[in-house]
Amino acid sequence: MKEGRRETGRVGRRAVLQLATGAVTLALAPPSAAEAGMVPAVTQASLLAKVASYDRNFAARAIDRAKLLLIQRSGDPESSRVVREMQDALTALPAVGALPHEEEVENFVDGPTVATICTSHRISVVYIGPGLGREIPAIRAALSSLDILSVAADPDYVPQGIVLGFRLVAGEARILLHRGQAKAQNVNFGARILRRMTIFDDRS
Repeated sequence: MKEGRRETGRVGRRAVLQLATGAVTLALAPPSAAEAGMVPAVTQASLLAKVASYDRNFAARAIDRAKLLLIQRSGDPESSRVVREMQDALTALPAVGALPHEEEVENFVDGPTVATICTSHRISVVYIGPGLGREIPAIRAALSSLDILSVAADPDYVPQGIVLGFRLVAGEARILLHRGQAKAQNVNFGARILRRMTIFDDRS
């Protein structure tokens, strides 16, 4: 088991149905490198829509409407494809975090620009698309002073400091959380949902 990660238990079928579609199982044993992979965008959208409602600060952050910013790497076909699929999947959902919602897509410029857009557009959730792995430290630093839920398209972004992500392991979607960054960005999940997550922290 990697340093900085803690296994938090296996989710029962009833809890899974409360969190996601019936086709998704949220088993939380640590994945092997060979098994790990990105969760399809449509499943990420469904999970995000439900998990956001467990953030105790989400409603206050969003007020009456959840605004989601999706960041893609310009000129990267894979990044654009995943972000477009995520946008389409979110648009098809009636609610995110139990609230009406809207989405916008922006090309990545730099971390401070992401933070400026989030602040000026009153963004509740920022989704970081594929192809931005080298930019995660800058994005993390820029978001650390904001009240916002950051979500990773790529599960490898979570150990680097994106708050929430999902990993596909042997056909099962697992919820990942960076606990320290969640605190920095005023994201507060209760113990009930934390038990269903794989938790990451920075090395001490």
